[in-house]
Amino acid sequence: MNLQERALESRTGSGRVFVLDALRGIAAFTVLIHHFHYAFRGPLTSHWYLRPLISGHESVMLFFALSGYVLSVPVWRGKQLPYGLYVVRRLCRIYLPFAAAVLLSAAVGEHFLFARLPLLHEWFYLTWQQSITWRVIASGLLMSTKPILNTAFWSLHFEMEISLIFPFLCLMIGRLRNGGAILMVLLLSVAAFFAGRNMMNKDPLLISDSLRYCVFFLMGALMAKNQRWLIEVWQRFGLMGKLFTTALSLGLYFHFLGLVRGQLAVRLGISDSSFLYRADFVVALGAAGIIFIATSSGRVQRFLDKPLFEYLGRVSYSMYLIHAVILFASIDLLYGKIPILAIGAIYLVVTMALSHLFLIGIEEPSLRLGKRLTSKRRAELAVTGG
Repeated sequence: MNLQERALESRTGSGRVFVLDALRGIAAFTVLIHHFHYAFRGPLTSHWYLRPLISGHESVMLFFALSGYVLSVPVWRGKQLPYGLYVVRRLCRIYLPFAAAVLLSAAVGEHFLFARLPLLHEWFYLTWQQSITWRVIASGLLMSTKPILNTAFWSLHFEMEISLIFPFLCLMIGRLRNGGAILMVLLLSVAAFFAGRNMMNKDPLLISDSLRYCVFFLMGALMAKNQRWLIEVWQRFGLMGKLFTTALSLGLYFHFLGLVRGQLAVRLGISDSSFLYRADFVVALGAAGIIFIATSSGRVQRFLDKPLFEYLGRVSYSMYLIHAVILFASIDLLYGKIPILAIGAIYLVVTMALSHLFLIGIEEPSLRLGKRLTSKRRAELAVTGG
């Protein structure tokens, strides 16, 4: 088995794929830095060369494409769990740690309500600015997209929602030739685009957002379906072809949202939310290109095959779930008392430490619970041929 093939297999019995896990870990860490930057957008620079460090929204688009890739692999290999068992696994994988993070956000947020600090970005004042009642907690547990308790939770609504219908979507594109499957994704993209344009002034945009992010899941699934062919394509590329593909993918993923949305949109007076919605499709293409390169290039895989990236991948979900709690608490406690960069250093260190505790105390036990709940039934089905 060569390196490209090994990169697509689980490193251990955990089912995790190391090259995709590494991408997820790097993206999650980027979200941490992005949110710190977002709170202090004025004092901190946003030069183009810093885009890889603060591309938090882009990272979420990458998460969706990675989820589509990983969730579809068992389907293409004929190893998909029966739907009921699949749902149990997803609930234990996504929802149980999420529910714990909701309760943590509520408990910590209760001590920092209504903070009014002289920050330069209003985004900070969307969280912990409303009394935390049982209704607010219940809304959070029902995966509301509003940032009342935690600014990072919105994406989990779509992650959970789309993953529940995703096996059926995979079955649909699995019955089509590649051309038909691509056409289906393109038509869904057009529907999502026009739904978003027509609903841009409505809140929430859950229908159009669900369509849009569903497209990104399916892009990942199509890549997984054709992974062997894509590896062969990459190997046929010459040096210039590989460099061009890499530059194009990174350009779509970073530059479009960074310079075009952030600077050109302001100069032209374009609504940031509208521009962001349209740009997400471009970012998703860049994310697909990054996944293509990571799963095809031996050099990239050797770079990602490091203990640091492996660990970031392992802790990425816990880090994503709780980092905003630590960020907001750190700013509330320390702003104006120590330099901003010192706050950032404390925030990152504490986030990594507590994410590890959350991983071993909440996330991994939830994963083991999911396996215990489904392994016996799966064995029974294997014996009976069901």
